[in-house]
Amino acid sequence: MNNLGDHIQILAIDNLYANMGINKDKLVYINMEDLATYNGARVKLPVAFPLLRYNENGIAGMFSDKIEPVFIALTIAKWFLEKEEVTYLKRYEPIGCRDEHTYQLLCKYEIDAYLNGCLTITLPQRQITPNQNKIYCIDIPEKLKDKLPTKVRENAIFLSNIVDGSLDNATKFALHRYQEYQDNASLIITSLLHISSPCTAYGIPIILARDLISYRFSWLDKLLPIYSENDYDTIDWNPKSIDVEKIRKIVTELYVRRMEGNDFFALKGQVSEYYLDRKKSEYFNEHFIKIRAYIDEKFLDKNESIEYSIWGITQVAEMIKKYMDENYCNSKLANVYDKITGKSFKGVLAKNILEAKNDEVIFVTSAGAIKQANMLGKDKYNFVYAY
Repeated sequence: MNNLGDHIQILAIDNLYANMGINKDKLVYINMEDLATYNGARVKLPVAFPLLRYNENGIAGMFSDKIEPVFIALTIAKWFLEKEEVTYLKRYEPIGCRDEHTYQLLCKYEIDAYLNGCLTITLPQRQITPNQNKIYCIDIPEKLKDKLPTKVRENAIFLSNIVDGSLDNATKFALHRYQEYQDNASLIITSLLHISSPCTAYGIPIILARDLISYRFSWLDKLLPIYSENDYDTIDWNPKSIDVEKIRKIVTELYVRRMEGNDFFALKGQVSEYYLDRKKSEYFNEHFIKIRAYIDEKFLDKNESIEYSIWGITQVAEMIKKYMDENYCNSKLANVYDKITGKSFKGVLAKNILEAKNDEVIFVTSAGAIKQANMLGKDKYNFVYAY
């Protein structure tokens, strides 16, 4: 499964390096899975992506000693930091944050931080041509489909940014897909961050609609309206493109100065003040909202003895353990299941899911585990899905 949004972030950074006069053959690309074990030449790495994977030492254990992280647009889903994470982040201050949730979290721990937004907003404005006359609906909410005007529904091209199967070159595939939007789109309707942000930068009119608005968008509502489910009847179906040239220049210069090691402190204040000064939406943590709702409804007695299990050693698993420890004093993490058996999570060794019992409450925290859980049968096990 390939999320093309992951690759547009890479393409945005490639474009920034090109503007700095740095050729691609001078760049080192490191897979996310290899960040902790990378042992090549020393590199300076712009961190402009979510750190949602679980690591025993959190962020402090995610990068090898050969990597100097430059935190440009960090995203953290959880609402807490461990002591070693605070120490590590303070070493690399100031920390640029992609969303206000992450910014507020770091401020809570007295880490010098600023709100940067997503680097895809630095992508260049497209050239206007007569061929830009197509409407694209990209991963729109199911509840929005009945609200689409007849003209939109009958003429739109429906696509997904999630591509199943393997791709020989997913970044190249993403480049062609986003080029298609630039060349042909008159309007894009979407629920996705990495459609709405880069395509706003291109100058394409955007309708951004989500049943619930994720914390990940807690910067983008400075630039365009985000319609939640309650707002679907008020959508402006003929939006104008947004002029982002001013903020594009500031974020671009801030990136260049940070990566070159030049003074950037005035610029970080400008970009942070720009994004913080906005009408704010109500935001939700989509990684945890379903599981928290289940816990709050299922376990009414905060003092009862509760045993639960987790399938998938992820940051969501970390959030579940933290929430149970904070709110249910007699709760116990009984079992951990993961594709990597023997791996330790909070003192519990992971086992194969086939060892699970039918009566366990099992919180399923990753897309891969959810897919396998569907094959095993939700009626056979007491699975609670994060997504």
